[in-house]
Amino acid sequence: MATGERETVTNPGAESASVDVDAVFHILSNRRRRHVVRVLQRTDGAMDIGDIAEAVAAWEHDIPAEAVTHRQRKSAYTALHQTHLPKLADAGFVESDREWVDVRLTDRAHVLEALLDDVTEPDPSRKKSAVVGFALGLAVGVLLSALFDATVLVPSVALPLADTKLRLVRRW
Repeated sequence: MATGERETVTNPGAESASVDVDAVFHILSNRRRRHVVRVLQRTDGAMDIGDIAEAVAAWEHDIPAEAVTHRQRKSAYTALHQTHLPKLADAGFVESDREWVDVRLTDRAHVLEALLDDVTEPDPSRKKSAVVGFALGLAVGVLLSALFDATVLVPSVALPLADTKLRLVRRW
């Protein structure tokens, strides 16, 4: 390929002849956008931005959709409205009748779907486990440090400098 040429992905059965590879990877570079595509894949029809935001917030916090708080939903909603849905729409992967009402995947999204079928997202509960493990390890380290803070090992030299010994010395 010559410098300056764009790589494209083609699917002979799709209406869209080709999709820019850079656009595909840019869209898939964000976890929220990947999840939006997955949510829309599982839907038989279209969804509005509020329902998508709730699904994304539930996934991000590893909780059922019913447990999503207003703040969690609003955070996802704002990011979807201002950034992620416009990027998906500009790249031609989603469309909606009005401003983010009845959002659905376009025929071009087949490229994203095919790539996402081969990718597994890290389990959010594993991230929580890692954080809990780190916190417990840190707590144990602090506790052990506090228990042994009163004493330290220091070298002392016995006169006449012939024998070096280690002894516990109390810190004042």
